[in-house]
Amino acid sequence: MGVVVAIGGGAVTAFVDDDDLVGRLQIPAGVYGPVMIIAGLAIAAYGTAIVVRARRS
Repeated sequence: MGVVVAIGGGAVTAFVDDDDLVGRLQIPAGVYGPVMIIAGLAIAAYGTAIVVRARRS
């Protein structure tokens, strides 16, 4: 799931002008894209940590 969020943030960064407003909160794309990439990678890392920990116990 985190990877999908990161890919979506990358798509926003790549294909939407930085000054366009996106999302329900109308956030500038120049802020939204990088935040989504970081959040997606954090979700993916957290999920990986949960899986690794579950397999060890």
